[in-house]
Amino acid sequence: MLGQTTVIAVHGTFDGDETSEGEKWWQRGSAFSEDFVAELGDDGEVVWQPFHWNAENSQLDRQRAARRFERTLRKLAISGERIVVLAHSHGGNIVRDAIRRSRTLDRRKHDISIVTVGTPVLKKTPTVMSALNGLSAGLFFSFGLAALVFVPLVDVFYFIAAMLTDPKDSFPDDVGGWWEFALSESREYRTYGYFNWLMLLLAALFALIPLVTVPIRMFGI
Repeated sequence: MLGQTTVIAVHGTFDGDETSEGEKWWQRGSAFSEDFVAELGDDGEVVWQPFHWNAENSQLDRQRAARRFERTLRKLAISGERIVVLAHSHGGNIVRDAIRRSRTLDRRKHDISIVTVGTPVLKKTPTVMSALNGLSAGLFFSFGLAALVFVPLVDVFYFIAAMLTDPKDSFPDDVGGWWEFALSESREYRTYGYFNWLMLLLAALFALIPLVTVPIRMFGI
């Protein structure tokens, strides 16, 4: 004989209800819940626990529900209960997201069984932070490519053109390297120097963004 088993029922999209008692499959007292509890009854006490969320077809709402579900699951796991999770439709994605977010739950150690039915499995749960990570990575690649490839090419073409037109004036006397163009007395050279520094600063900026957003995502924010 086992101890108490808690069955957590997670409904899907557009199937919510404010009450825990009713005829919907996930509600306490429904035909399905009664049959399921009866099947597990020989293994000890069975508690049917519906999990409520707003059932909207929104990724943000599912993410909020996943955070609440993770806290609910962790509290039950700490108590040492056997846990059976039944989830339908996007309720399954809420459960999957909650498990992925948790840093302390071990399904085998805590005896957690999960069954999902009709779940449109998402390989990766998109979040605001992951979107920022992808955006910053793309921008870093673009600006980094411009800084590392385009700027040197501009240098090459500029000096080739300068040598062909006026070899004596191909490099200003007050400039010791391209990084000093911004300090030149020549307006044209200053503009060119500002362009070089702008590209490098933008590349550095978008390289730093993932260093901030990735650790935040790792801690489940």
